[in-house]
Amino acid sequence: MYHILYVDDEPGLLEIGKRFLERSGQLSVDVITSAPAALTLLASKEYDAIIADYQMPEMNGIELLKTIRTSGKTIPFILFTGKGREEVVIQALNEGADFYLQKGGEPKSQFAELSNKIRYAVMRRSAEESLKQNEAQLRQIIDLVPHMIFANDRDGNFLLTNRALAQSYNKDVTDIVGKPQARFHPDAAELRHMLDDNREVISTGTTKVIPEERFTDATGNHCILQTTKVPFTTIGNSQQAVLGIAIDITKRIQTEDKLRLAYEQLAAAEEKLHAQYDALVAAQAEIISRRQLLEEIAATVPGVIYQFSADSGGGHHGYFINERAGRDIFGLDHQNKDVFPWFAGHVHPGDQRRFMESIDDSLKNATAWNFEGRFVKPSGESIWFLGMGCPGIHGNEQVYSGIMLDITERKRMEEKLRESEERYRRIVETTDEGIFQLDRDFTMVYVNRRMAEMCGCTPEDIVGKNIVSFMAPEDLAGDTARLEERRQGKSGRYERRFMTKDGRIRWVHVSATPLMNPDGTFRGSFAMCSDITDRKTGEMELVRRNEELHAAYGQLTATEEELRENYDELTKGQKRLEESENKYRNVVEDQTEFISRFLPDGTHVFVNDAYCRYFGLKRDEILGHRFRPTIPVEDRELVKRFFASLIPGHPVDTIEHQIIMPDGGIRWQRWSDRAIFDPSGTVTEYQSVGRDITAEKETQAALQESEIRFREQYQNNPLAIFTWQHREGDFVLVDYNRAADLLTGGRAQDYLGTAASVLYATHPEFVSEIMQCFSDRTVISKDLVSEHFLPGRRIHATAAYVPPDLIMVHLDDITEQKEAEEALRESQRTLADAMDLANLVSWECDLRTGVLTFDNRFSTLYGTTPECKGICHMTAEAYIRELVHPEDRGILFEEDKRTRTTPDPHYVSKREYRIIRGDGRDPEH
Repeated sequence: MYHILYVDDEPGLLEIGKRFLERSGQLSVDVITSAPAALTLLASKEYDAIIADYQMPEMNGIELLKTIRTSGKTIPFILFTGKGREEVVIQALNEGADFYLQKGGEPKSQFAELSNKIRYAVMRRSAEESLKQNEAQLRQIIDLVPHMIFANDRDGNFLLTNRALAQSYNKDVTDIVGKPQARFHPDAAELRHMLDDNREVISTGTTKVIPEERFTDATGNHCILQTTKVPFTTIGNSQQAVLGIAIDITKRIQTEDKLRLAYEQLAAAEEKLHAQYDALVAAQAEIISRRQLLEEIAATVPGVIYQFSADSGGGHHGYFINERAGRDIFGLDHQNKDVFPWFAGHVHPGDQRRFMESIDDSLKNATAWNFEGRFVKPSGESIWFLGMGCPGIHGNEQVYSGIMLDITERKRMEEKLRESEERYRRIVETTDEGIFQLDRDFTMVYVNRRMAEMCGCTPEDIVGKNIVSFMAPEDLAGDTARLEERRQGKSGRYERRFMTKDGRIRWVHVSATPLMNPDGTFRGSFAMCSDITDRKTGEMELVRRNEELHAAYGQLTATEEELRENYDELTKGQKRLEESENKYRNVVEDQTEFISRFLPDGTHVFVNDAYCRYFGLKRDEILGHRFRPTIPVEDRELVKRFFASLIPGHPVDTIEHQIIMPDGGIRWQRWSDRAIFDPSGTVTEYQSVGRDITAEKETQAALQESEIRFREQYQNNPLAIFTWQHREGDFVLVDYNRAADLLTGGRAQDYLGTAASVLYATHPEFVSEIMQCFSDRTVISKDLVSEHFLPGRRIHATAAYVPPDLIMVHLDDITEQKEAEEALRESQRTLADAMDLANLVSWECDLRTGVLTFDNRFSTLYGTTPECKGICHMTAEAYIRELVHPEDRGILFEEDKRTRTTPDPHYVSKREYRIIRGDGRDPEH
């Protein structure tokens, strides 16, 4: 029910208006005869709308309106006056009046129109307030996103930004919206690239992803962004613009650079394994993306949106806005609206104190809340969650609105990343090979412990120095030429002399490879060094001995002994090389992937431990034997064609197939095989690296099964659902379910592939509303008359956005419902006409207050007007005392008591008594 304040200096008109407006039961009207008194009443009581006359003493209706609007109140205001001058209408609307209605005419229709305008004004103002609240909530959510979100027009002006982008320019959002980006971005070259990308997206109408781009903030700090830009058209002025989101991937790039240093030392086989791992991550990401798509159909938010409040008494309260996500993520298992005690009780005991302290600190300082911790679900499962929220004030309570995300997987990946980085760091630091990395200017940026020892320094002594400072002066020309080969993208293996810190010469065997940027430019080189000083010393000694042999042949016996010693030294050097080879073999043996080498006839010449463990065999049971895992019949031809496809021009490929394990179980494997050829092009050997992908295959099968279940749910849904796909600014019917087919009697089939603009050509507003629904990602409802699916029937259509490009429309045949409503209204009109014809009256009694409410016909029966004697509303006692004949009052008092206390629910009171009319007559009643 809406509460209305009616202001007019004519009491009689106030009473008439009050009775008419309250007749529907939807409006409660307070009346008052002056504008100053109305202002006093407004200060102590809330109303949904105000009706005011224009011409009133002390203060007219427009002056009252201006005073209310000056106070900041947006309450709907309707000017209801007999003044019909055009300047009054214009002034009223300019001052903020919602409607202007002129008095006069038939009261019933006039007050019906006034009632309609009141309800429309209140609902419109309520919708506006709701829209403002929704926009504020959406702004809070956008500002919670840690990535930069923005929208620019073709000229580079900001149409929209979030807090993250504004803060990068050291500004508030309001400081930059509507202004050109050039005013804030300090780097002209970066700005030019960004604006060129914007214009490209707008011109081509296609999405553009910039994997990496440099971004300089207001303080001069640099970061690397991964940016996605999407074209769109603004609502209203149809302006072409671009919407973008930029994610700071600086830390990820830095981490990748650190990992790349470790990875690049591995052989080609290991690099292939990492490529396969990346492919698996991509496949898993695709699976996660599909799963998220299904979840978004059910709930458009990937986390749990919540609202938390703290009252003045120190109490904490909270509730989940999307409870379904609360059940899915946190296992919400109770029906109480206030979930804060339940949630806080399930925070991991080791994090509860920190959890409450973070909340108290945020409340105390009115700052944004951000917390990571563990949560123990009712099932006993422990997960990691990230909670974020922004503060606000609602009444006398602090209110936080935000989102909670399940970050368990991210935590696991971070832990695996740390473990992987530590593992490769230990390999690099403990290997007996010297390892170093140069930048594009050949300055040392990294050396391991062994390399520093070769140079007689600590790593800190070397990093930052140019490699030329460690070269022997007589070798500079040749070594500089080799460095230039790296700059040209060429790898190389050679022997080089290094000068140690104390000036000694050490010989090393260098394996160097260039490091190139994605655009092909040189960014440095990476090298592994083996100390061959002893070997070179032995070789030089051997040369010297040979020369002495030619010079003094007579000393053959003594020289032979010396040669034998030199040979022993060479043997030791060879042994050290073999030990180094064994270290690399250990790297291969430690891999979890299966690695093997075998001849064309299937005889294995090498397998690692992972290969043996997987098949449950010892190494000597495989090496030297024709070991072939059993392959199911349906995959044998596939494997045969695969190996036949490996030719000199295509020596490497990947295959997935099944094998039968010794216990009879079926497993899936993915193999990367390289064929090794002799100079004539004949295969001499195969090198294979494989892994078990059974879990991945089972996950894919589970996803397919999930999609099938979703399809069955869609088809078996009892609601008639039509699916439309957004195509080139229109929507095309692409699917419908069985309920829709039954509802339309099979006619839906005739319209598959038809555009909405064609089907609803006579209802272009509905197509526009669907487009608005798609743009705003919201839900709309509308009643209309069907022309195609149910010709001539009245239907209720509800349209909802489904990511990424669908609109699902539910149709409901409401023809019978609307006909019943119209029949009811006609019946009410007929009843009213009959009561007028029979001179019947009606009244109601509120048993709680004892107040009687009469209709307009009652005043006619009493020979007076509704305003006289206050007979519109009065207590039963006042009615009997003032309007009933004195001799009949006792009868009516007894009947009133019997009516109130009778236990019979079907009791009907029938009494004849006399009333006192305004003209003095006393007719029977």
